[in-house]
Amino acid sequence: MKNWNKADKLLAVVTALFIIALLLKLQYPENLYIKGFLFCTEAALVGGVADWFAVTALFRKPLGFPYHTAILSRKRQAFTNSCVNMVQQEFFSKKKLLFRIRKLNLLQLFVEWLEKNQMKEFLSGIILQYLENALKQVDIQKTAGIVEAEIKKKLSIVPQEKIYADLKTWFVEKEKNEELFSYLIEEIRRKISQEETKLAIQESIQTYSEEKNKNIFVAFLTTAAQLSNVLNFAEAASVLQQQILNLTTDLLQKDHPLRRQLLDQIYTAINRIIKDESWQTLVLKWQGEIVESVMIKEQLSECLKLVLQYFKRENEEGGPSNLLALQTPVAHIILAGIDRGLVLLKTDEKIQHTIYQFLYDMMGRSVLQAQLMIGSIVKEALSAMSDAQMNQLVYSKVETDLLWIRMNGSIVGALIGLILFSLSQLLQ
Repeated sequence: MKNWNKADKLLAVVTALFIIALLLKLQYPENLYIKGFLFCTEAALVGGVADWFAVTALFRKPLGFPYHTAILSRKRQAFTNSCVNMVQQEFFSKKKLLFRIRKLNLLQLFVEWLEKNQMKEFLSGIILQYLENALKQVDIQKTAGIVEAEIKKKLSIVPQEKIYADLKTWFVEKEKNEELFSYLIEEIRRKISQEETKLAIQESIQTYSEEKNKNIFVAFLTTAAQLSNVLNFAEAASVLQQQILNLTTDLLQKDHPLRRQLLDQIYTAINRIIKDESWQTLVLKWQGEIVESVMIKEQLSECLKLVLQYFKRENEEGGPSNLLALQTPVAHIILAGIDRGLVLLKTDEKIQHTIYQFLYDMMGRSVLQAQLMIGSIVKEALSAMSDAQMNQLVYSKVETDLLWIRMNGSIVGALIGLILFSLSQLLQ
């Protein structure tokens, strides 16, 4: 009995008690207590066997019975599609994803990225390179406009690989991917734990049952099973809800294999999206739009004035006229101008609105594409499992509940048997 679980042991005990009661009944046929004992053990045995059959039929064919058994294996395609639909429509619906994005301060994240990834130094290098040949004949306003156009041009051709690499660094090295994944799982867990979700699951199960029970005989059996509590949609919904909650608990563990598998699938999907030509075209379009929204001509004019004044002062004092000697102080001036641009980015509501709309549009499009990929990831993960693996996955999450369902069959059967026997004796 090493491999016997507690439900098997209880069923064995009930069977033994039934045999004992039957033998006692044959020995003492008129004894009221023995009659009641036999009636209760018989009801407990019937309830236990019925629930054993019902639970076992979910995963395999009990006693080789082929009709409407091994349900999960036979209906795995429908089960997979339901899981995909639930993930896409309930957990990661477009409305919920866009709502969550709106709660993120994308502009602040963008400014932090701009400040932490040497973009200011990149801009100053471009300006210095141009000034090296043009500073002596410069028309401040005209040159400021030209420099602004050049900066926009350079920004517009920043390799997408660099952008992706920086985003990957921010997500992976800063573990933002883990935080975002855990946040999504917590939201899923909160939603699943609600009573409304349980009712929705129960309604889905009932709807599915009604669709499959159009046959009068099958419908009759289903109704009989419900009346005898062998088939209980509310209890099944509770079991499925608990199963999903257990799954989310596992997914919150950073080292859990399923969490790692899902994250790997997400990384694979993201890499596939990045290589897509339509996606690359879209990123180029966004890149052009944000570059066009950058207005730094006035800041560049101030920088050029300071550089020219410093340059002339060096010549008048007999100092070096070589621009290379001036790169360090000029660089400080340019960086100061870029800092002013960042301040403007943080304070100018019009610019903030433009950039925020761009970032929201980019993130929204990305998330909506990812939302479609999530369904594919779930479908591929479930389809890759064998029947035995899927059965084990489902069973391991609800094993305790299924065992109690079986034990409750014997317990409730015995109680009902006791009640019915008592009533029959009172009515005699």
